[in-house]
Amino acid sequence: MTKDDFNIHDSRLLSQFFENERCKSLAVLKNRLFISRDDAEDIYQDACLALYNNIQNGKLKMLTCSLSTYFTRIYLNIGYNFVNRGKSLTSFAFEHFSLKASYSSMVLPGS
Repeated sequence: MTKDDFNIHDSRLLSQFFENERCKSLAVLKNRLFISRDDAEDIYQDACLALYNNIQNGKLKMLTCSLSTYFTRIYLNIGYNFVNRGKSLTSFAFEHFSLKASYSSMVLPGS
């Protein structure tokens, strides 16, 4: 869908748009930000709600890009804020340090 053929006031089209964007959004969030699927799902839902609210509140009146590009920026901003708060990095750091500890305590054959 382009900015010219999308009627943002039609809820059926908006639902279809969200459905079409879901897989791409989740993949981008997981692969670019290295977050879990559950966290990516939460961020995607927050982004859907943010876009819907922008439409309802009149914040989104005219697009200068595709709706997909606009939505991508919303979910990436939410994702970056999530990562900057350190929520998803906590589990990564825990796994990383746990692995380091297990390697340092390993006894190698012939040692």
